Formats: sequence, C-alpha cells, structure tokens
Amino acid sequence: MKLLILLMLFSSAAHAQRMGNKYFIYNKLHRVFGGEAKALLITEVMKNSTLFSGTCDTYRSYVTKGSKVDEEHTCFRNNSDSYNQYWGKLTPRRILVMTKVCTSLANNKKTLSYFKKTYDLKKADELISAFVGHTGIHNLEKLKKELLKIKDDKQRLIRTCSSPFWQYI
Repeated sequence: MKLLILLMLFSSAAHAQRMGNKYFIYNKLHRVFGGEAKALLITEVMKNSTLFSGTCDTYRSYVTKGSKVDEEHTCFRNNSDSYNQYWGKLTPRRILVMTKVCTSLANNKKTLSYFKKTYDLKKADELISAFVGHTGIHNLEKLKKELLKIKDDKQRLIRTCSSPFWQYI
C-alpha cells in the first residue's frame, strides 16, 4: 500500500512538470494570434521538434494520390522526428526561442490586430486568460501583479506569451 501511494505521488509530481510539445504551443499561439502567425509558428516551433519535442505522425506525413498534407503534420526531419520525446522540457534555449516568437508576433501588425480583437492588452486578467483559459494555474495573482508593473502594452504581451507558466500541461 505504501509503495502504491509513493508511486502515485511520484507520477503526479512528474506529470506536473510536463511542458507542452510543439503541437500544444503551435495550437495555442495559432488560436491566440490567428492565421497570420502560421508561417512563423511552423518555422520556429513545428520545425524545431528537438527543442519543443512532440513526435510527428508518419502516417499523416505521406501524400497519397491527389491529396496534400498540412504543413503542421509533416515530419520535417524525415521520420527521425517520430523518435522525439512526447513532452517538452524547459530549457534556456526554449525560453529564447519563445521570446523571439512572441516578440515577432507582438510586432507584426496583423497578428497584434487579431489578438486585440479578442483581448485587452491593458488588463492582466485578459492577457492571462488568452494563454491559460480557466485552468488551475497556481500563483496567478502574483503573475498579475508582475504584469501590471510593466507599463508598455507590447512588453506585457511579450512577457505573458513567452512565460513558461502557460506551457505546462
């Protein structure tokens, strides 16, 4: 019985540290910033599977008679992408790439306009809900206070977008 409880605690602790993979990041940022973000997200996130993890679907990667595969389902490094880990890891390089992606999205007039149609940059609650939704993330109040200290709206968006808090699954 003690062993079972220990295993359950270990598995829940391990689960809490899982970062979303390239599909999770791509889908979230595509939803928040719209279709204009697709090319950047494919280049920086989907093709960077060694950094963001996530195996590719080899069956969906092959083109059959007259059909075309969506770019987000391509095995970019041939089938070697199918051997990637499923869950991502938080690394300094991942943080740098996310900062680059979020800065590009915030500085692009079309993606920023798409974002502003749904969310108010001045409200920390809306910024956080854009990325998190209504999931049970801890320390949201602390995050809100930190965001409100940042006076520039774009910098607040970049900070929220590149922050690892919403990337955990």
